[in-house]
Amino acid sequence: MKIFGWKSAGREELRPALSRYALGPGPLLGEWPASYEAQLREGYARNAIAQRSVRLVAQGLSGAPLSASDPAILALLAARSGGQVLAETVAAQVLLHGIQ
Repeated sequence: MKIFGWKSAGREELRPALSRYALGPGPLLGEWPASYEAQLREGYARNAIAQRSVRLVAQGLSGAPLSASDPAILALLAARSGGQVLAETVAAQVLLHGIQ
């Protein structure tokens, strides 16, 4: 096929289609599909907007008033570890991974 006379000059036979998926759509043989955890980790690590939104929601949830029968439990929930309140860390983990 000649397109404007220069693209295929000298090549009269058709070339095979170069495709990543030789057997149709899907992963190639020998490639394992990524698990949900791997997709979540990769997508969350590369997306600053997702990181910020999860942090904002977790901060909002950790700011909710809590009540407990023992004051030591409230002190544990209010304690900071690594700059975050425990309730904020738990809220972020639940947002990302859910409750199992």
